[in-house]
Amino acid sequence: MISTSSNIFSKSWSKFNERFYIQGPSSKATTKQQQKLQQQHKKNTFSQDIRRGLTSETFDLASNNREGDSRPGIDGDRIEEIMEASGCSFDEARWLFFCMQCFENNIDPISGLPMDPKAVHAI
Repeated sequence: MISTSSNIFSKSWSKFNERFYIQGPSSKATTKQQQKLQQQHKKNTFSQDIRRGLTSETFDLASNNREGDSRPGIDGDRIEEIMEASGCSFDEARWLFFCMQCFENNIDPISGLPMDPKAVHAI
């Protein structure tokens, strides 16, 4: 099962990378983009995401969302952009978005460990 997920991820990631250039976390452009996304993210709610159809069997927002839940929702605009660019499903786009967030923060998305060579992984 892991190999199948990895294979799907690899194909989707390749398609996505063909269309987008991912900047490093130290870039001023990335910082501005992140601030813009954070502002958009604050305005978004899970109820809005459900109405937009951003839910699946493995990420069922409707069953976990109570009426009036004011928590910020997922970054639906970005996930839809990934879905269009790579031609992947909602779940694959969520995974790609998660991996991009990890890379932007210098974290290995598979292990969850920092990719900084100076980071201490064990004592």
